[in-house]
Amino acid sequence: MPSQSDTGKPMSSVQNGKMRIEEGNNRLISNDGNTDILLIGQREDGSLGVDLAQEGSDVKTAPDEELIWSSKFQSFKIVKIDEMYVPPVVLDNESNAFSVGTYDHNLGYVPVIFAFKKTTSTDPDYLPLTSSNGIVSFFSPSAGVTQIVSAGIDIVITDMQIRITQSMQAWKSDGNTPTSTFAQDDFYVKFYLMRETAAA
Repeated sequence: MPSQSDTGKPMSSVQNGKMRIEEGNNRLISNDGNTDILLIGQREDGSLGVDLAQEGSDVKTAPDEELIWSSKFQSFKIVKIDEMYVPPVVLDNESNAFSVGTYDHNLGYVPVIFAFKKTTSTDPDYLPLTSSNGIVSFFSPSAGVTQIVSAGIDIVITDMQIRITQSMQAWKSDGNTPTSTFAQDDFYVKFYLMRETAAA
């Protein structure tokens, strides 16, 4: 139904009445059959923009929390969605080891990134991916001697590439070279790259 501000102003309907041009209000309105949910043009307050309301909310009068999207919001703009692979790392009778996964995004700037670690299992888990470093296990090969293993993930994003390094380190409390094998599984990273830059 037209709003109070539409009364007496020229309007034309298209697409079986689900979309109308309100010439007097300088806007295009789309109706889902029950409610006006999309506005392109002049808002009730006179400002110009594009608003999309959630189901059941009138886009012309909906508060911000009932808008699914609005051009007045400061929103990230996704320019690329993809996945990259990071190989497993195996620590075999040595003090440190690492593996590297790279992805050439070729955007020409350092993008804001949202990244999620995905396991390679048939029922994968998705976890937010950040650089990390921490002790993952203790192992005592013999009485009085403790072997400590730590693992880390380092993420570097340049104007052309994403580089993720998975590393492991081990040491023994008696100062000798570690004598056991440890491994960190491979994984995929699903990421979203933004038009906005992370560079200062």
